[in-house]
Amino acid sequence: MVSAKNAALISILSLSLLFNLRILKDTLNNFQGLNKITSSSQKEHKIHSPKFAYAFLLAGVFPETLYSNGAFYGILVANEFFKHVVNSTADIVVMARIHKDSNATTFTPEQEDLFHRAGIKLEYLPKANVDNFFTAMFDKFRLLALTEYDRVMYLDSDVQPTCNLDYIFTNSIGENATLEPNVIRIGKIEATNGGLFMLEPNQLDAERVFDDVHERYKYGSDWDTDRGWYEIRPPDHWDYILDYNKQNTTKWQFYGGDADQGFLYYWTKYVKRSVSILHPSKMEHWRCSEEVRLGKAFDYNSTYHEEESYDRFYENKELRGGWIDHQITHWTGLDKPWLLQAPFLELSSLADMNHLNASRVEEILKYGCAPYLGKHITRRVWFELLSYASRRLKIDLNFTSDFPMKHAELGKWAPKGAKDESKDQLHVKWKR
Repeated sequence: MVSAKNAALISILSLSLLFNLRILKDTLNNFQGLNKITSSSQKEHKIHSPKFAYAFLLAGVFPETLYSNGAFYGILVANEFFKHVVNSTADIVVMARIHKDSNATTFTPEQEDLFHRAGIKLEYLPKANVDNFFTAMFDKFRLLALTEYDRVMYLDSDVQPTCNLDYIFTNSIGENATLEPNVIRIGKIEATNGGLFMLEPNQLDAERVFDDVHERYKYGSDWDTDRGWYEIRPPDHWDYILDYNKQNTTKWQFYGGDADQGFLYYWTKYVKRSVSILHPSKMEHWRCSEEVRLGKAFDYNSTYHEEESYDRFYENKELRGGWIDHQITHWTGLDKPWLLQAPFLELSSLADMNHLNASRVEEILKYGCAPYLGKHITRRVWFELLSYASRRLKIDLNFTSDFPMKHAELGKWAPKGAKDESKDQLHVKWKR
């Protein structure tokens, strides 16, 4: 028989155990709650993590001739490099504009499946009333509507990357960003080169761009090289690579000055006033978006801008080959790989192509960058990357008989008078 004293002790121990169990339960609940909060926080952080994309344009394309379109293969090569050689974290997006004379409005299901298997996202643009090179140049700016991304870098289909360019994205994000949200590069004889640039997407900007373009061309194509998109007054000027005399240049008479290249310079420097302009040996930053918000006019003498060397990039080993033009090859004119005979195939079979440039590809894989390749080697790498992609995607390509391909008509500069007939097309906006 239990004594009163022992019964009291048992009761105390029971209550103590119950109390401790409740504490343990509460602790476990709190821990689970903390896990939920942490998990939720991680998800929230993931949702708000910056998203980047490389964007390409296929304009005036006929689905029935896609497999003989050299620009299509240029995109596959860049995709192969970014995704399978340097493991870029950015998406690949193709903005496709089906030719106005095609009965189709999209690619075939089989072609769409090929893009999907390649990991490429397709975005269809409105069909054009006028399909020519001039209107296609302005379609580049439709990337501003890709608002799910924080930054989008546009590349012409004839731009072949030889380095991972993700660092341009990441160095434009955050409080300590080296670069502005918009990045352009000067041309050899142009204020900027429209073959590669980065913009910050924004739907309002996507609409305003075409308002500005239409406003300029609604009365016709006469081009005032002094007024251009914006009247540049000294000491304000633009630079170009071959400016050996270091003259202050203010006119809009450079190639593409009345099209994408001039508009890109105008848009990033004078409208957004937030741009990093890449030169061979320096970066030029315009950090004046606050002025835009306050409605202040652009003033070269008071608008904040600065120049900076590439030292910070060199220190981080992110710009191993100097400025960005040493990390790409921009094939121009009749020098595009698909307009030439496929090299080296007379010396080896298609099955052996993997091994021809093994040392070069290994170098790219190891360092994420292979600058200064030279055009001859780069062209060989282009065909090798295409061979990888064609076998992965099961594209029936004959490297002996399928090359050279024909130069696409839309890839040629628009004929005289094209700007007049294109003026209505330049007002077509795109809301996804």
